[in-house]
Amino acid sequence: LELAREPMFESEFGKVCFGWMLYPDGTTWWHNGMTGGYSSYMAVNSSLKFAVVVLTNGASGYTTPAGTKIFQELAGMDVEPVKIKVAEKIDEDYAARLVGNYKSSILEMTITTKNGKLFAMVKGQSAFLVVPVEGEVGGDRFRYEAVDAELGFDVPVEGEATSVTLYQNGAEYECIRIDE
Repeated sequence: LELAREPMFESEFGKVCFGWMLYPDGTTWWHNGMTGGYSSYMAVNSSLKFAVVVLTNGASGYTTPAGTKIFQELAGMDVEPVKIKVAEKIDEDYAARLVGNYKSSILEMTITTKNGKLFAMVKGQSAFLVVPVEGEVGGDRFRYEAVDAELGFDVPVEGEATSVTLYQNGAEYECIRIDE
């Protein structure tokens, strides 16, 4: 267990250990994760004699910031609550042009709308909310709220989108619209 807490390298989040990250305070070990519509965060500080665990039944990029704020509050720090952006509704006519099934040689994606919001579902995964990229409202670029990924639609002047490209981890996966 001691080896698992030895720093291996430095990242933007602090020191990274074997299976754990170490906050800059040098005494708080933490880890997080997200999969299949769930997300989690855990931080432990044995010298302060407390830990924080946050488990959610939704994939959200807010789980780690919320857990961090709770931990900081317990440690006696003065913190501001996590600010959650509420996704604005997108134009229904425009959204209807994006809705459909798309496929590449390695993945399939379904785009849907509900209550003026756009959702993307990669086959075998949950559907996740996607929102316009800042400054691209009404544009063809959207970002996931739950994971670090974006979608870019090829939308002609008139008619339905012909393809969607998933941008994630430096890779691009173009999926062509299919009729089903």
